[in-house]
Order: sequence, then structure tokens, then C-alpha cells
Amino acid sequence: MISLKHGRFSARAVGADEVIARLLIPVNANITAGGIQYNNLFYECDPEIASGVRVFGRTTCEARIDDNCVDYIYVRFDKNSIFKKHYLLKKRDVFKGKAHLDTDVMADWVDTQKEINLFTLDSLSNINNKDEFNRKGNERLNEIYESRRVHGKDIKKNRKNELDSLGRTHVANGRSEPLLPSSSNVLLLPGREEKQRWLKGKKKTEDAE
Repeated sequence: MISLKHGRFSARAVGADEVIARLLIPVNANITAGGIQYNNLFYECDPEIASGVRVFGRTTCEARIDDNCVDYIYVRFDKNSIFKKHYLLKKRDVFKGKAHLDTDVMADWVDTQKEINLFTLDSLSNINNKDEFNRKGNERLNEIYESRRVHGKDIKKNRKNELDSLGRTHVANGRSEPLLPSSSNVLLLPGREEKQRWLKGKKKTEDAE
């Protein structure tokens, strides 16, 4: 307040946040239990204020935004208080550094995708069809595995029959063993005693000559 008549004036000091906030675009924000909400963005909030919202419900407050950056918002909770800077919550870091217009476009795209992929009875039916398809696929895999197992048994059996026909192997208890010749066809080599007797006889023959 300035008085020219008495040559007096009065003023109050304000911070940088207050000055910057009054130069930005005025908007309305909501105070929720999850933070200060503006559109699809959430900003940090004093825990005491957030707890009050849980009791009395959501309330609105005056805010200022910078169109070119969503990283922060200036908020005051009543007309007698000053604007304070509040930063974007970590759960919305995906929007960090972007302009408000870009975040609006992204939010619209997400909403559109939700409408396109809306969960309905048809989508539930598709899930059931998928489960049925997986079940049939597993049954088919089991059939293929069983046929391969039986085919492998046939190969072993045919190989055994072929070797038996050639007289090369004798299968007992499922294990292949070499076929041994009969005892009549085995030529026994002389032992040590036989060798000694043969040497003595040979020596006597030589002495007689």
C-alpha cells in the first residue's frame, strides 16, 4: 500500500515460487489420498493434508502449471496462503520432462487402447478357447512322444531278431551278450605240467640218439 499524502508505503516479501506461479496458467487441481492430481498426473503432497483428504474426501485447490514441463506444479490451498512448488511423483516418471500436451496425447492413447481391448464376455470366451487350445496341444505332444517311444522299441526288437538270425548274439534279460562256441570246438592249450613232461621226453630222445 502506497500513500502519497503521508509519504508512506507498505509491502510484503514473497518468494520466487510465488512470483513465478502468478505468471503461469491458472488451473484447478484435486487433493487426493494419492497426492495432488492434475489430469492424469500426480504430484507430491504433505502427508497431513493427504490424511485429511482420507477423512473429509477429495477437495479442489488453485494451481499453476508450466505448459512446457510437467515435472512440477504450483499449488496453494486457500486464498490467504502462498503458492508452493510440488514435484511429480515417481510413479509418473514416465511423463518426466515432457510437455502437458504430450502427456494428454499419451493419456488419450491409453484410454483408446483400453476401449479397444475392453474385457467382455467375448474376451473371457477367448481365454477359455486359449486354454482348450493349450490342452489339445499338450495331448498331441503326448501322442507324438508315445509313438516315438513305441517306434524305438520296434527298432530294438528288429535289431535283436536280425542278430539272432545271424547267430551273433544271445539276448538275455534284455541285454546283448556274445554267443560262445560249444566246448567240443574249444582247443585247450597245454598247461605247465604237460610242458615239463614234453621237455623231459624230448631230452631222453636226444640222449638216446
